[in-house]
Amino acid sequence: MLYPKIGIRPTIDGRWGGVRESLEEQTMAMAKNAKALIEAHLRYPDGTPVQCVLADSTIGGGAEAAACADKFTTEYVVATLTAVSYTHLTLPTT
Repeated sequence: MLYPKIGIRPTIDGRWGGVRESLEEQTMAMAKNAKALIEAHLRYPDGTPVQCVLADSTIGGGAEAAACADKFTTEYVVATLTAVSYTHLTLPTT
């Protein structure tokens, strides 16, 4: 049976020069953990575990987003979850 799937998009700040590189592993790990959590705890009505599709790489720009969209189209993805890592922000103290 062809089941609808959940697509997981590991999205990062696309700026090169240290920002993007520092987030690659963390963001992909978050996406893989989300996939594992969903597949372990959600079921289709017939009891089959829900299937997830993970983008092949982190998404930090248009080309990667387009590749992810193409993959999701061929894999029958009907919903998406975006996993995002941010750089640390320093908030002013009062």
